[in-house]
Amino acid sequence: MPLSALQSIRTQSPDGRIIEKIGINPIKRFVRGYWVVSDPLTSALAAQGTAGDSANLRFSIDTQGHFDWAYVIGNSTAAFSIEFYDAQKNRLLQNRPVHSSGVVGPAIRPFRLPKPYFFNVGDSEREITAVIRNLSPLPNTVRISLYGRRFYHKEMPPDMARDVERRFDEGEREYSFWLVPKETAFDGTVPAIAAGARATLTFETDNKADIEIDKVMLSSDGLFDYQLRCGDRSLKSWSNGDVESSSGFGDALFPFILGDSFLLERKRQILLEIRNTGVAPISVFATASGKQMQYR
Repeated sequence: MPLSALQSIRTQSPDGRIIEKIGINPIKRFVRGYWVVSDPLTSALAAQGTAGDSANLRFSIDTQGHFDWAYVIGNSTAAFSIEFYDAQKNRLLQNRPVHSSGVVGPAIRPFRLPKPYFFNVGDSEREITAVIRNLSPLPNTVRISLYGRRFYHKEMPPDMARDVERRFDEGEREYSFWLVPKETAFDGTVPAIAAGARATLTFETDNKADIEIDKVMLSSDGLFDYQLRCGDRSLKSWSNGDVESSSGFGDALFPFILGDSFLLERKRQILLEIRNTGVAPISVFATASGKQMQYR
C-alpha cells in the first residue's frame, strides 16, 4: 500500500495554541518504486527432459536501500515451474516447485504477493534465487522481474531509518508463501488424471508454521469438477456439491480470492478432490498462496 504523501502535523501557533495542519510526509522523499531484474536477464531453457532444462535466476539487492518486494512480473514462451529461495534466511518460499501460471503475470496484471517480502539490506547485499524448470516439450525463454519499492535508508534521518525497519522488517515471523499439493514432483510435474477418473490432491503444512490462505490458482489442460474438503476427521466440504473448475480458480493474472482467508494450521490438510469430466487425460497444477506464520 503506498505511503501517504501528506500527513497531519501538530505545531504551535504564534499565540501558543497547539494546532494541526497538513504537510508533506517526509518519508516520501526517500521511497521509490523499483524493479529488480535477474542475472542473467533472460534464460533459454531446453525442452523438458533434456540436458539444460533448468536454470537459476539471481536477483541481487545492493546496499543502496531496503527493498519491499510486492509483485512478480514476467513472460515466457511456454509453461515452467519456479522455486524462490532466500539464501540469507535459508528459506524456501514454497513447499514444492510452483507452476508459472500461479506465480507470474504481465505488467497489466502482475501477481501481487499476499504480503510484501521485505529485504533489509543493512550494510550487505541480499539475494533471492529463482530455480526455473521447463514444463514444455519445446524450448522455452523466460524473463522475470521483481517489483516493489526501495527505501533509501542511508539517506534518511537515523530515527526515520529505524522506524522503517521496525515497521516493515517482520520477515522472521510472517511472509508470503506458495503452497502446492504434495503430489507435485520435485521437478514441478504432476500425475495425469485419466478421462472419467477421480484423484485427490493434498495441500499440507509442515510442523513449523501455519499458513493463512487467501488466493487459489490453477493451470490445467481440460475441465474438471472438484470439491475442497478439510482433511481432518470431519472431512467438511467447502461446497454443497461438485463445482466446475472455472468457477473456483483463477491464475496469476486473475487469482480467485477466497470469501474469507483460511488458516491452515500446522500438520493439517486441505483435500482437492477432482473428477475429470473430459474424454482425455488432464494434468492439474493447483496453487494456494497466502502468509506463512511462524511463532517462536
